[in-house]
Amino acid sequence: TANGNVRVPITDLPYEPTNIATDGTLLFVVGLSNATVDIIDPGAGAVMGSLSPSLPLSAPIGVAASPTFVAVADRANGLVLIPR
Repeated sequence: TANGNVRVPITDLPYEPTNIATDGTLLFVVGLSNATVDIIDPGAGAVMGSLSPSLPLSAPIGVAASPTFVAVADRANGLVLIPR
């Protein structure tokens, strides 16, 4: 948009997002009913893929991103680290 904000309609996601993180380039989104972390390219305004942890997420409520991992706070499994 003209002011530099990016709008990605949540209707593009098959769940209601509960948290979002960025690594400065990409957005990482989790939702209570989603077992993966969706990756959004804000420049394109579209979901470009997802990360699936080896331990399935059952209630992800928080997410943080680093250059090497995405950390997810999951109500059932605690802290889940997903390699990027």
